[in-house]
Amino acid sequence: MTKRVMIDLETMSTRPNAAVIALTVAMRDDVNPHISARTWRIDQTLAIGHVDEQTCKWWNEQNEGIKNFVWGGNESPIEVFSSVRSWISAHGGNDEDVLYYGDPADFDFPIIRNQFFEAGIECPWEWRHQRCSRTMRKVMIEVMGINFVESDNPRPHHPYYDTVQQLNDLYRMIGILQEMVHPAQVIT
Repeated sequence: MTKRVMIDLETMSTRPNAAVIALTVAMRDDVNPHISARTWRIDQTLAIGHVDEQTCKWWNEQNEGIKNFVWGGNESPIEVFSSVRSWISAHGGNDEDVLYYGDPADFDFPIIRNQFFEAGIECPWEWRHQRCSRTMRKVMIEVMGINFVESDNPRPHHPYYDTVQQLNDLYRMIGILQEMVHPAQVIT
């Protein structure tokens, strides 16, 4: 049974060494549609990494409630990434058949792996378990001609809602592809 984990980061830069201020990890398996998810928020004054003026300006233009939530953290990066590692482990995220998704992976994974490193905590997964849900969506639309429309997100840029939406959309994509290949064995 495969487990799929979606990770979403909120950062103060777009560089691979960006300072993270919030992240959510959402997980479910291919059999049970229940999603387990958790959000962590880092005190911006303790954040480790690059801070970009343009990214911070962009954040100041976002919805006040979401901006206050994202920027309202009170934990250190060491506390957060230690807790993320423990949470993933407690939910079976260290198993060999777990796949980790970013949207896009080339943004999320370098940053989060750098954050684990900077916090002195081993990343709980290996690079070979990383996947990109955005690439999967683009292939379905551009190569296969499948008109895949992302779910509406009532709270864009909110780490929890973004991550849960992305994981639900991932399972919708998997279901569409499975229906094409094995019509009788669709994951919902």
